[in-house]
Amino acid sequence: MARRHSEFMARNPGKFQLGSTIITHYGFEERTLRAQRQHGMVSLAENVAGGPDSPAMAVRFVRAWAASPGHDFNLRQDWDATGIGVYITPGGTAYATQLFATRSRSHFETTDRMRGF
Repeated sequence: MARRHSEFMARNPGKFQLGSTIITHYGFEERTLRAQRQHGMVSLAENVAGGPDSPAMAVRFVRAWAASPGHDFNLRQDWDATGIGVYITPGGTAYATQLFATRSRSHFETTDRMRGF
């Protein structure tokens, strides 16, 4: 899911853009529902990044997330699983998505959460 979202951002530059940013959380709700239904996850969060590809790209993206209170909050939670997906365009722009998730401990948790939708 993370890789598909990174590719989506690369294939839709500017389409969902706010200001000068090239990244978006567009579709996060659908990714959350898919993770709940297909993988038994109950809580999800997402960090996205984009910029020039380089050997230090991953370090640059993680440092940017750590410097942002909301993104750093996602990095520091007690998650059960994570997924990272990167897509690099032929022109050299890298897009990264990191998903964080917590597995359901009980079938009742998922049922109760889904009733809220």
